Amino acid sequence: MASRGLLTVSLQGRKIEIGLTEEGRTLADDLSAQAIFADLAARGTIVMKAVGDMSGTRLKDFVYEVVPEITGMKWGQEIAADVGTSVDGDPV
Repeated sequence: MASRGLLTVSLQGRKIEIGLTEEGRTLADDLSAQAIFADLAARGTIVMKAVGDMSGTRLKDFVYEVVPEITGMKWGQEIAADVGTSVDGDPV
């Protein structure tokens, strides 16, 4: 995607930063407006509201904290819907 001018990738110390270019943002907005992507766009909005400013490491730690059994799961195994806690730490 970077080679197509849709996102930028930079290294800040030990941190890799990935961001959308103006062209990438336009494409993302156009795709999210299409009915076929409505569910994905809605989920993306929820994720951004919940964890959008978390670093990758903090997000990983949060997932392991909320769903500790995930560490022992096999790749592709479905996570039960009733497992975990809400973003603010309260049981769901």
